[in-house]
Amino acid sequence: IHRSIVDYPKNLNKHIIENIVDSLKSKFPIDAGKYIIELKDVDYNPNIKITPSDIKEAVLKKSTIGVTIKGTVVVRDKETGNIVDSKKRMLIRAPILTDHYSFIVDGTEYTLPNQLRIREGVYTRFRANKDPKATFNLAQGRNFDIVLDPKTSVYSIEFKGGGKVPLYPILEELGLSKKEIAAKLGDKIAEANASKFSEKEKKLAVNKFLELTGANSVKEFFNNTKIDPNVTELTLGKRYEKVDHSVILDAAHKLLRLTKGEVEPDNRDKLAFKRLLTVEDILKEALDKRSKPIINKLKNKVSKTGKFPDGINFNKAVHSFLTTSQLSQNPEQINPVEFLDRLSKVTYLGEGGISSTQAVPLESRNVQDSYLGFIDLIRTSESQKAGMDLRLASAAHKGKDGYIYAPFYNVKTKKIEFLNPLQIERHVVATPDYFELKNAKEIAGLKNGKLTKVKREEVEYALPHGNLMFSQITGALPFVNNNSGNRVNMGSKFLTQALSLENREAPLLRTKFAGSTTYQQILANMVDPASPVDGEVVAIEDDKIKIKDKSGKIHTVTLYKDYPLSRKTVLDQRPIVKVGDKVKTNQRIAESNYSKGDSIALGLHLNSAYIPYKGYNHEDGIVISESAAKKLTSIHMYKHFHEITPNHKLSKKDFKAQYPTEFTKEQLDKLDKDGVVKSGIKLKKGDPIIAALVKREPTKEELILGKLSKSFLKPMKKYIETWDKDVEAEVVDVKKHGNKVMVTVKTKEPAKVGDKLAIQHGGKGVITKIVPDHQMPKINGEPAEMLLTPLGILSRTNPGQIYELIHNKVAKKIGKPIVVENFSGEDAWKKTKELMDKYKVSDLEEIEFPENGKKVKALAGPIYTLKLFKQTDTNYAARDFGEYDSDERPIKGGEEGAKSVGMLDMYAYISHGAKGNLRDISAYKGTKNDDFWNAIMTGKPIPDPKPSFTAEKFFKILQAGGIKVQKEQDGLRLLPLTDKDILKISNGEIKEPKKIDYKFNPEKDGIFDPVVLGGLSGDRWGHISLPVKIINPVYEKSVKYLLGRDVKPFGEEIYKELSSIDVEKEFEKTKEELSKAKSIQEKDRLRK
Repeated sequence: IHRSIVDYPKNLNKHIIENIVDSLKSKFPIDAGKYIIELKDVDYNPNIKITPSDIKEAVLKKSTIGVTIKGTVVVRDKETGNIVDSKKRMLIRAPILTDHYSFIVDGTEYTLPNQLRIREGVYTRFRANKDPKATFNLAQGRNFDIVLDPKTSVYSIEFKGGGKVPLYPILEELGLSKKEIAAKLGDKIAEANASKFSEKEKKLAVNKFLELTGANSVKEFFNNTKIDPNVTELTLGKRYEKVDHSVILDAAHKLLRLTKGEVEPDNRDKLAFKRLLTVEDILKEALDKRSKPIINKLKNKVSKTGKFPDGINFNKAVHSFLTTSQLSQNPEQINPVEFLDRLSKVTYLGEGGISSTQAVPLESRNVQDSYLGFIDLIRTSESQKAGMDLRLASAAHKGKDGYIYAPFYNVKTKKIEFLNPLQIERHVVATPDYFELKNAKEIAGLKNGKLTKVKREEVEYALPHGNLMFSQITGALPFVNNNSGNRVNMGSKFLTQALSLENREAPLLRTKFAGSTTYQQILANMVDPASPVDGEVVAIEDDKIKIKDKSGKIHTVTLYKDYPLSRKTVLDQRPIVKVGDKVKTNQRIAESNYSKGDSIALGLHLNSAYIPYKGYNHEDGIVISESAAKKLTSIHMYKHFHEITPNHKLSKKDFKAQYPTEFTKEQLDKLDKDGVVKSGIKLKKGDPIIAALVKREPTKEELILGKLSKSFLKPMKKYIETWDKDVEAEVVDVKKHGNKVMVTVKTKEPAKVGDKLAIQHGGKGVITKIVPDHQMPKINGEPAEMLLTPLGILSRTNPGQIYELIHNKVAKKIGKPIVVENFSGEDAWKKTKELMDKYKVSDLEEIEFPENGKKVKALAGPIYTLKLFKQTDTNYAARDFGEYDSDERPIKGGEEGAKSVGMLDMYAYISHGAKGNLRDISAYKGTKNDDFWNAIMTGKPIPDPKPSFTAEKFFKILQAGGIKVQKEQDGLRLLPLTDKDILKISNGEIKEPKKIDYKFNPEKDGIFDPVVLGGLSGDRWGHISLPVKIINPVYEKSVKYLLGRDVKPFGEEIYKELSSIDVEKEFEKTKEELSKAKSIQEKDRLRK
């Protein structure tokens, strides 16, 4: 085992730096013509400490956090062996993880998930057209498939990216005779393949194979291949480290058995076939792949001068990967639980994995049997990434062999052992039912890697506890095994989306992790600072705690102080120790605005009643009291960044001179002399954050009037940003660094209508009404704080919230938290009922309605409530006059920017039948429409709406892609463009591959021909005559399905093959197959 998946940043950074150093060393020596470049004495500071204040400075000043790795670079003359250049140089500033598990490059935070990739080996499956194929996924060499045509019994090799050759000549080239092939595949199959090709065709096939692989011989190609023997042992029954004739024959034989139904296709989604890459692996691979241009540049420079050039390092290789890769993401950073959740994230997508969600078969999104103990069985995305973005289980570890490892109980030795999915395939492994159902003769378990019923006596290993099936975040939810899987998935996500509350509370109900430790304690320990040593607290400063160890050495722990997180939230830590306190190593010494005492604290307990309230809490509606709205005050932080160019002028004095009435004196007093708001200032709506000037080009009218008087010329225009929210804000930090200005502003925002609330059991809703306390129904005489629909429990299938509410009542009564254990084997309701009886607590309470005094009994009590981060809706943009973007859409933002209608508002319009409003918003106000506004102002008839610029642009893009957009009365019809259609819209032929001349004028007959196309900004169509017929891109996939193989989209061969198809016959055949098809994928294929 290499390391735990969830670990502290300092441990992860050690692995990251070691991998980067290994990668750097592997690149040397470098051959540079007459010289050899060598690397010696690579070193770095292993004890470097990045403090929260360093991290905050990097974000505010737009700099990079990393460790500088240096080495002595020696340039040696090849011929003489003499050293011609030698110097200690900076090789790379290696990015390292911050305390909240992100990389910071140029002030922007990035994260990397773990990734699962398919291992190198041979895998069999059926193609979409039902032909069996064996995929050879190689560590070295070009990937290929062996395909069997069931109709002719002929095998072929098809290369990824195109190219096909018959298999039989290749086997002969590897030294196999027809007799040896027949011994494996049978006489009939051998004869079908041998008789298919003449000697001339065989030679052509071999030559094409060599052309496609770039090898000098067939044997050379296969000798240089590399595959994983663990994979072939499972798929072919034997261990192979490279591809040879035996592997090929075994794969061909399995395809034969596959067509007969004697074996099943390989399940490539099982974890035994997957390799886990963690962050250090991904960065090393990025450095390996992206350093090639740097090395080539280095070779070129050194070969000419014999000197290692200054300024060349490997920074760009890794930094560009973090800023541009599909794998790299900007973190959500709503709260620290999200940091940890991100740490356990594992994906199949991105570079090296699956390139697109569109390429994922439906069955690959399923929960795999092999996930047991390794991957959270519930937590996944609800988007198109469902089943692709997952979370590793809480006890998952990474092995040096790239497998995931997890703890399992050895039934024979009665000890815990760490096993990987490959080992699980070879043993009978029981679920935690083994411990809970001790009298059961059969229990659920894995046998040959498949979930089934297994006999108790044949069990070799068992997963020790149900909690090990989930991530730490999912495991923190109480009563997981009493709620539906979908609700557990949502509850797990809600913990990562909870805002920091000013009045936060530690939960009264907690979940057991191990021994006396709870998940809530584990989460708090992971995100809050701890003492590095045994010692005594000797000093506490604003953001520092100093501890003296037994030897007298002082250790300083720096705290996060108003650190701005990505999603307009904040991380702030405060000491929970005082000077003179004795502390132990790893003891928590501070808490954050997301923790309280010894627990994570993401919400608070609201005294709630499950009753309907005047229709306001129907479905996802939630009603709260005014007191609850105040209790739910959340803490936010906003970043305001400004890049100052030479055209800007920062001067409050000059701004006031040019715009004396823009702001009041009181508002201007909040700015410093540069016109930037001061730290510590309280901002109200409309107050300036920055008030500056920026150069502008005078208009034609101003130039004319300027000849009369210079007062008409205004060379500078205002450049301002104001605080635009209704809540008061406090300016926390103002950083000026070079040409950058960063202002961070902190707010405290009470709950309001439209905010989202959630509970830990996957229930969520939107605040629909805030009721004065005296008008709220009363629970035992006290105003209720939250009213929830009782129907939500049934419709969502999450009765765990009832158990929590009762446990919270008991905890409040006894004055201490209660700890419950998920998957303990106990009956949750029976256990809850025992608590109710013991402490004389009821699930029902008396509810009184103040307007009429009516009283009812209903489920009521404290429920732990989270206030969720509310993401911005996708918007329509609309406004009258103003500035427009390049697509002629109104520019949004600020008081004068386009106003928006959110998607939820749009759905409301639709549900109320307000089609006219939507038509007005989208057709008139959502695009530049001067004719409409002129008609409004002049009283002329309103013109009919025209298609928007973006719509027309979209149609043109479709047309350029070979799609004909035919407008009809009831909608649009998309058809393929034919040659006839193209010639109809063409204004002429483009004959030469010319562009523009040295004077930037478009050249005649070129792709900017001024006559045919209208020049550089022309809007006319032209055409290019092609030497061969091609398939319209719209039909390329259909032709592939129709012919049952990969095709090149051009050539007479394809044209003839298509021309020979009996369309009517094929159409009727496809209709019949479609009526019998069962799977979605098969129906989709047949329709196409």
